[in-house]
Amino acid sequence: MNTISTYIPAEVASHESRLTKSNNPFLGLFKKLIWVSISISAAIQVTVFYSQENLFACSSVLVAWAITDRFVLDSKNIQDYPLSTFMIIGYSLTQYYIPILFTLLELNPLIFNLNYPIEVFIHSLASLLTLVVTHIIYRNNFFIQSILKRGLQTSLVSTNLFSPPRNLEVWIIGMIGMTSMFYLYFVAGVHENKENVSTSSQFIRGFVGLSYAPFILPLKRLYSKVHESEQVPYKMLGLYALILLAISIGTNSRGAFMYGFTSIGLAYFMGLLLGKYSPNKLFSYKNLLICVLSFWLITGPLADLGTAMVVVRGLRTDVSSSELLAKTLEVYQNKEELKTYKKVAKVNMDAWDEEYFSNIYLARFSNLKFNDLSLEQAIKLGSADERMRDYSLNRILAILPQPLLTVLQVEIDKNDLISISFGDYLYYLAGGGTAALGGFRTGQFSGTGMASFGWWYLLYLAGGIFIVYFLIDLLAIKGINTDETFISLAGLISVTSLFSFLSVSTASEHVVNLYTFAMRGWIELVFLYLLVIHFTFLVSTYLLRGRYTYN
Repeated sequence: MNTISTYIPAEVASHESRLTKSNNPFLGLFKKLIWVSISISAAIQVTVFYSQENLFACSSVLVAWAITDRFVLDSKNIQDYPLSTFMIIGYSLTQYYIPILFTLLELNPLIFNLNYPIEVFIHSLASLLTLVVTHIIYRNNFFIQSILKRGLQTSLVSTNLFSPPRNLEVWIIGMIGMTSMFYLYFVAGVHENKENVSTSSQFIRGFVGLSYAPFILPLKRLYSKVHESEQVPYKMLGLYALILLAISIGTNSRGAFMYGFTSIGLAYFMGLLLGKYSPNKLFSYKNLLICVLSFWLITGPLADLGTAMVVVRGLRTDVSSSELLAKTLEVYQNKEELKTYKKVAKVNMDAWDEEYFSNIYLARFSNLKFNDLSLEQAIKLGSADERMRDYSLNRILAILPQPLLTVLQVEIDKNDLISISFGDYLYYLAGGGTAALGGFRTGQFSGTGMASFGWWYLLYLAGGIFIVYFLIDLLAIKGINTDETFISLAGLISVTSLFSFLSVSTASEHVVNLYTFAMRGWIELVFLYLLVIHFTFLVSTYLLRGRYTYN
């Protein structure tokens, strides 16, 4: 297996190396473009949709981005702590920039459909301050950066976590992920939100995320300084994307398909921030054509396909995945049915109305209505609720193996705990009734945190995110003889999840999920990746008849 010569942790790279990346031309351009677009959007928002609430919301966006610009968007942070910095950038973009810009493009105010807009932005700003202050403490902790991280990364290097896989290995990794996805949803009948599954299905589910690996191939510079001479087979990548699309329709999962495309875009964005790609090539006719085509696909055919998947969602537990695929395509071709559904859906909104953006794919990455709904339920409860607190803490214990729980004499029903979401339980406690349980409503950590711990949830947020910062930055490393930062393919495969980690993800449902990620999520990610990477090396070496060996 090829390796990147010699690695050292980013924080002990030479001062001279840091200076060479201090003037990233893209970073300066990015900051200017963001400020111009946010300022113009805020001015139009306040003028066209004036209200005290919208004025406060737009002001909050400007303050939030000023904090992000000053304390996060720095070349040193990006080079030395790339993944944790990228996570905060993702939070700021999805909570502030995307909402103020795209609500305007949809001719709506920033506070569109928010019942508690003031509370939403107060908590959002408080959370951002917590994230940024914690990151500053994390970056300046000598023991963490110079001793603990260095020692752990040295050990991780020896496992080949940072050894760049050959193209063939990446394809095999992707096929393992896609095969796992196909087996779970088409053979075992495990749909996306089902938590109460067998141990074997839960293990196989861990490989599903690997299906996005081939989409990183065009951006090999992010994880390797050794570039294979052959070009990326884009036709094969396109065919692979179509197969993934078919499987995702059969699973009724919009995210399963979209994550492939967003992986390319977000990984490229990270490469620009790291200075691995020149911004001069951004403004070409080819890239303009790609942007126009992508915009048409997302707002047209893919948006209709996503709506069709929502229309047939109620059938996914009653029919096979192949039947669900056929029914989705049937509804997709019936444009009148899609139009009727959209009209009826707006009229028949229940008390849990998640509408914020009309584009359902955009709503997968940015949706302030989740914040609003969770805070609304917390306000109904009036104060921190002991039942919500107990449920939240028991969800942490639920990730432990049953034999260990037995030894510790912890009596909880794991199946009952994981068969509902935080949003479900909060809605139930606030008066939603037992019918609310099992609907897997998406909660958001400000509301679920207030319902569990009151304002103390910010302290839980700080403690959990500190651990998460440390763990995810272990997946990025810098060479001793180069100023370049390299990211393990394990981290790049998860780039979309990292970007939306604090906005719309499983982790963002509750602050306690940060601790479950540390206790299980990160370990599972690294362990399964190492298991697969060693397997694919052996397989590819056999197929290539031993042309490569470990260095």
